[in-house]
Amino acid sequence: MPFPTVEKFILETEAKLNVRFPAIFRAKMKQENGGTFSALDSHWYLFPFFDTTDNKRIKRTSNHIIRETDLAREWPDFPWDAIAIAEDNTGDILFFKRSNNGTDLNPEVYHYNHDGGSILRVADDFGELIGL
Repeated sequence: MPFPTVEKFILETEAKLNVRFPAIFRAKMKQENGGTFSALDSHWYLFPFFDTTDNKRIKRTSNHIIRETDLAREWPDFPWDAIAIAEDNTGDILFFKRSNNGTDLNPEVYHYNHDGGSILRVADDFGELIGL
């Protein structure tokens, strides 16, 4: 079950990854840190920002963006400049890519298919996927 998070945990994740998430993604995650949505003929599970407020939130956010990005990078074809934001329980991942400045994440969302490593741009911004 998703729950709100605070700016502190978003900033901590951004600092550890040396990125800045797109505004619409940040706003959504402040309201519901994680959660699910349907898009692209699949059901997606958003990776939360790691929240250390209490033991309950630590447990609920243990599949956080940093951890899941690190795991995705073990796949041979997963892009080095990608930050994982969601998965569909089949191994496929949605992700943002770093911009040319290396810190900001582009608003476009990409799909990584773990069977063969194909990558497809699926939305101009995160809001398109969640109906905003």
